[in-house]
Amino acid sequence: MKTTPAMHRDIDAAHKRAMDIKHERYHAKLDQDLAFFRAKLLTLSLLTAIATLVWSLASTENGNQVCQLMSQLFK
Repeated sequence: MKTTPAMHRDIDAAHKRAMDIKHERYHAKLDQDLAFFRAKLLTLSLLTAIATLVWSLASTENGNQVCQLMSQLFK
């Protein structure tokens, strides 16, 4: 069967659509992974800040009492 220029244009258009969809999926996955990484990084920084605050509070007498009260609240 002989192919015509119109058939080649259809094949090229279908290939371009397939590559565009693949490219969009790739970028959607990248965006999702980046958002997940940012969430993990934010969680880690918040936990570090909380741990630093508790450590600094526990190193003083009044802070130690505050930590004991907080631990009683969360029991």
